[in-house]
Amino acid sequence: MASLVWPASRCSKAFPPSPLKPRPEYKPKFAGDPARSDSEAAALGYMRVVLRAQRQFNKQYGHYATSLTELVHSGSFTKRMVDPNRGDYTAGFKGKKDSFILS
Repeated sequence: MASLVWPASRCSKAFPPSPLKPRPEYKPKFAGDPARSDSEAAALGYMRVVLRAQRQFNKQYGHYATSLTELVHSGSFTKRMVDPNRGDYTAGFKGKKDSFILS
């Protein structure tokens, strides 16, 4: 197997490095917004919806939901939200009747 190495000095045109586009500065969605990007704001919003749905579920049934599927139609939690993949972030959920972990 042969490989060919051609020195850059022998090229007739040098390719300029492609410029990196700076990310636009994040604009907070509300006063006190802790997010630092749109992706982070969406993930935190998802977590707030899960927390509110768990609070409502517990109030209605006397225990917490043990899965995200159980939370569908509790508060504003929809069937689409059962998937914990939130773009750049993935939520973790472990539920028991007396407690839950959302990470």
